[in-house]
Amino acid sequence: MNRLAQELAAIAASERLAEKWLVAPSYRVGNQWIETVVRNGTPAVNIRVKTLKGMALELAGSSLAARERELLSNMAGSVLTDRVISRLQLGSGGPATYLSRLLPGPSLARTLHQSLIDLRLAGVVPEKVDPAAFSDRDKGRGLAGLLVDWLREIDAAGFIDYAEILRLAIEKIEHDAGAIPGNVLLLVPADTAAAFLERRLLDAFPADRIRDLAFDAPSPAGSAAVRFFHAEGETNEVREVLRRCLSEGIPLDQVELLHTSADTYIPRLFETFARLVEDQKDYELDLPVTFAEGIPARYSRPGRALEAWISWIDEDFLQERLVRMIRDGLLLIPPGDEMGVDEDETAFSPLADRLRTVPVGKGSERYATRLEETRKALEQRKENLLAKGEDAKSKEVEEVVKGLSELDQLGSLIKSLLALDTGKRKPGPEVLDDAKRFLRETARGRNRFDNLARQRLLSRIDRMRSLLEGEEETGRVDVRQWLAALPGEIRVGGSGPRPGRLHVAHFLSGGHSGRENTFIVGLDDNRFPGAGLQDPVLLDRERKGISRELPTAAARLKKQVDDFALLMGRLRGTVSLGFSCRCVVEDREVFPSPAVLAAFRTAEGREEANLADLTEHLGTPASFAPLDRKSCLHEGEWWLWRLLGPTEVEEPRSLVCSRFPSLENGFVAEAGRAGDLFTPFDGFVPEAGRRLDPFTPEGAVMSGSSLETIGRCPLSYFFRYGLKIRPLEVIELAPDQWLDGSKSGTLLHEVFREFMDSLVKDGRLPPSFDRDRAKLHRILDRCIEENRERYPPFTESIFQKERRELMKVSDIFLRVEEDVCLSSRPRFLEVAVGLRPEGPGTDLDRQSSLEVELVPGRTIRVRGRIDRIDEVVGGDGKSFIVRDYKTGSPRRYTDAKGAFDKGRIVQHGLYLAMAKKLLESKVDPEARVRKFGYSFPGLTARGRQIAWKPEDLASWGAVAALLCTIVSEGSFLPVEKKDKPCRFCDFKPICSDTAASAAASLRKLENEENGVLGTISEVRKHE
Repeated sequence: MNRLAQELAAIAASERLAEKWLVAPSYRVGNQWIETVVRNGTPAVNIRVKTLKGMALELAGSSLAARERELLSNMAGSVLTDRVISRLQLGSGGPATYLSRLLPGPSLARTLHQSLIDLRLAGVVPEKVDPAAFSDRDKGRGLAGLLVDWLREIDAAGFIDYAEILRLAIEKIEHDAGAIPGNVLLLVPADTAAAFLERRLLDAFPADRIRDLAFDAPSPAGSAAVRFFHAEGETNEVREVLRRCLSEGIPLDQVELLHTSADTYIPRLFETFARLVEDQKDYELDLPVTFAEGIPARYSRPGRALEAWISWIDEDFLQERLVRMIRDGLLLIPPGDEMGVDEDETAFSPLADRLRTVPVGKGSERYATRLEETRKALEQRKENLLAKGEDAKSKEVEEVVKGLSELDQLGSLIKSLLALDTGKRKPGPEVLDDAKRFLRETARGRNRFDNLARQRLLSRIDRMRSLLEGEEETGRVDVRQWLAALPGEIRVGGSGPRPGRLHVAHFLSGGHSGRENTFIVGLDDNRFPGAGLQDPVLLDRERKGISRELPTAAARLKKQVDDFALLMGRLRGTVSLGFSCRCVVEDREVFPSPAVLAAFRTAEGREEANLADLTEHLGTPASFAPLDRKSCLHEGEWWLWRLLGPTEVEEPRSLVCSRFPSLENGFVAEAGRAGDLFTPFDGFVPEAGRRLDPFTPEGAVMSGSSLETIGRCPLSYFFRYGLKIRPLEVIELAPDQWLDGSKSGTLLHEVFREFMDSLVKDGRLPPSFDRDRAKLHRILDRCIEENRERYPPFTESIFQKERRELMKVSDIFLRVEEDVCLSSRPRFLEVAVGLRPEGPGTDLDRQSSLEVELVPGRTIRVRGRIDRIDEVVGGDGKSFIVRDYKTGSPRRYTDAKGAFDKGRIVQHGLYLAMAKKLLESKVDPEARVRKFGYSFPGLTARGRQIAWKPEDLASWGAVAALLCTIVSEGSFLPVEKKDKPCRFCDFKPICSDTAASAAASLRKLENEENGVLGTISEVRKHE
């Protein structure tokens, strides 16, 4: 036992029958002292643990009851302080004071409240606040006035502060002889930290009833056996504690772990222990560890849900935020036809994915309409499938039915969420009521920890609700901000040491468990002793001028150092001091606290020892891989030690694959891709080639886009058109962009089609910039608003910027068309082949695909949408020009090597062939197409025209035939050079390292043994 426990044991033995009040910093610590005495063989009878606050409340209880007052809590104190500041800042039109000029907010209220508490506990009354002690006398007068107003405010609210409780307790002892039972002994540890009024309370007790408990002298290393360790980052620092316990066979209930930062170490300890527990269903309160301070409620589902819900509202009901809430399993989902509430978090992912496909973006008013639109589209798809003869139990129909069920669930959930809060201007009490309903009815709880956190959150909200009840100025309290911070402030599941569990506490309140092994972590110079920042409102110099009893930043810093020395002095057994030697986030070196160096010098008896000596003594820092087998916390660490340890492993692949057989497939695939032969792991799938063969009647129907995809990357074609993999069509709001290139291109295509169609119908060709500009802008404005409704912009400024750019593009288009339409006039707009027409349609449209002969004996079915077919002015009605709009950059065509760019550009040839066949069959058998041209009205190209004549594309059929042959052979090789389109490819995550994949493809093309790749090589010869 340490000296304090020995003194307590001696008094317990000698004064066994006397009632003894043991003054302790907390009830938990006092009970730990008593347990230490009892475990060492001394009965502890008639000892009652008292804290200074608890003892004062007990003594002043009758006075409190008579005054009908309750103790002021920190939360109530901050709210009332904010209320007083609000009145000061609203003022009465007089001159501004120091306090009225400060920026209002919860942070200011908390800071001022703490300053007022310090003044009160130091015995300072408003009359003692000397303005001369301040550099700004107005500040001194304002602070004195604030103290007066604050005391008046808490009295009017029915509260009494701790300082007044202490005064009442002192008066009770001084004026009531029966306040303290006659046989009571007050046991006071000599190192008890007390404010001025708390010391006065202790001094008020009769001197003959006080027994001082001596303590061990402070020491850098104390009388324990001191060890040291360091680690790469705080997480490995925590792991090293557990590794040492494991390797040395130390029972967890003989270990107390002390830390210097709850925010840093409690989360890491919680997550590390959770990783070690196999049954994770209810691990939160069944971990082999106890936390004296508890676990932050933000680790519970209700706590995380409350934070996310507040953020969702503050971000204007951002869709992506709600998606994450659902995916993380934070919300109770109303049961639908197919799925109820599943305890498995993975069951929520399909529902989250479904919501991502609904084009909401943000805004509460958009959810219901967009969900209904999506539902109608799915219902129409179901009807179409059934009309085509699909069985009701087919996979496609079942997928649609599942989607409808998921939309029903989402609709019910979102309706309940929006019923809680649909605006940011609600009064504070109503927001709190909504938060309570959310926690009770919508936030999901899965275990005891979640339910306990929910109750704590509800209790704290109820208390805040009572403080705001009937207040006219509730607008000053930022209730949303307070709610968002609440899960991080509330601690759940706090406990003292328990059998079978490691105990965790802060070093300032720990070290009292009497356990044989103590680990102290966080002893780097950044965290201990800390910076010692001054109170920003009441500076140290001003505190000294007001009263010597006021704590200063320097004094608090010194006290931390002294408390650590006291801790080291009272500890017994083995003490291990640890620190992080590297910040893994910023990848920089971190150094130990001076306290570690001082302990090292004392423990080693080396007065001149420095940092280099300590580093040499410590050796290799603890890292992600354990240094020996006995230190492995779980199977993953065992593999890290086995494969990365000092002993070389023979045939590591065989060793790993014997435990993880599925990894063998990965190794085989990796070897296949790395080799020179073309394998299925590179995209050689002959069976798929036979099924997709475009030359057969049952094969794939080709388009300009699919042909060019083959030319760019056959593997990408296989993923998109063979396996039909499609990325989710989601609405993502970018802070620097409204519409991406695809969406803005679609918008402009629709505008150009509608505008030109109106000119054709009205007989107003050629267009005139001055005459038709307003009409074009009206059409554009309407389309912009329709897209704005569908895709809400992140900010108004981004929307206006892109709107101006679209206007400029439309002007460029109109200027170009003034010239183009002098020589040719639009006759067919948006010709749809094998597709549903957009707009009114044309005489050339056909919903079935079109057969096109590429080379003699090689025919494929094609589909596509031709933007325009113009009739040449002054011709014989048989001459036509095919035009296509491109709203992007022309570089793909200007930088191309030849007309076909090695098979990567073929749309022009396909559209020429399609237009020729359509015109010959529906307009005139002698119709001819003179040329194909791209028009680039974008801001980069500014109306540039690129055109080809039929003779320029004479070999198009041969190129297209080769591309189709690649498909029929099943040779889906990835692109053989790191192409720019890889940056925008939907399948880049599959290929991962595109440079390595391209290099491997090039090797396989050059290997003569891969004869099936000859077709790709042949395509690359066509420029």
